Amino acid sequence: MECDDLTLFQKWTLQWQDLVEFEVIPVVLSKDAANVNAEINAVEDLDDENYF
Repeated sequence: MECDDLTLFQKWTLQWQDLVEFEVIPVVLSKDAANVNAEINAVEDLDDENYF
C-alpha cells in the first residue's frame, strides 16, 4: 500500500482495524536515505578530527 497523505492512510487503517492487523513500515527514497547518511558521516568525520 502506498499513500502520499499519511492522515488518509491512518484513517483508512483505523476503519479496518477490527478486521485486520496492520504493520506500517515507513519507507524513504534511496536518495533521501543517502543524504541523511552523508550528513551523519560528515558529523562523524568532524568529531573524529576534533578528537585527535
